[in-house]
Amino acid sequence: MKQFIIILVLLVYFLPDSNAQQTQHKKNNISWNLIDMGLQRFSFEYERMTNDGKMSFTLPLSYRFGEAGRYIDYNDNDVSEVNTYPDFSQFRDESDWYVGLGFMFHPIENAKKVQLFFGPEIRFGEATHVDKYLIYPEDYDYTSSYYEPGTEERTEIHYTYSAFLANVGLKYYPIDQLFLGIKLGIGAYGSHSNGLNGIISPALRMGFSF
Repeated sequence: MKQFIIILVLLVYFLPDSNAQQTQHKKNNISWNLIDMGLQRFSFEYERMTNDGKMSFTLPLSYRFGEAGRYIDYNDNDVSEVNTYPDFSQFRDESDWYVGLGFMFHPIENAKKVQLFFGPEIRFGEATHVDKYLIYPEDYDYTSSYYEPGTEERTEIHYTYSAFLANVGLKYYPIDQLFLGIKLGIGAYGSHSNGLNGIISPALRMGFSF
């Protein structure tokens, strides 16, 4: 981590002078999602700009290194399998890994410091659906003031993951080759029960152009 910070500081210090004469951003961008690191996953994205700078295509890649279902609550024993309104906060479905393809449109021509973009993205990979229950014995006394913890029961279902999102965001270039960006994707993914669930995918990106 210390080596990464040193490299970043050197880039910020030296690049402004060495690239002062350049007026156009590079065509290739590589970035990683800082938010996903807090969710125990590595998420990177490669972006290739067209010659006119009006459009780009992206190749996102993500891999989860943490345990699935870390943030979900225990279900009631009589919980229904039918959920009309998916709960975005429960993290019952988490992708194990995915690769994707996106197309981004850049409506502001010749933008240098700030670039606005929007466009669609598709993802394919593997995911895990997790349910956790607390099981109590049949003779458990629910009226007693004495608390006796139940036995945890956990179920996992692994399935093929696919998702479609509409993205919007912006990138800010403090210097020519280093950028910070925010992106919000909203869409749907195919669940383990062959239904559609909503998905919200925020990103805080730090990247490098070359």
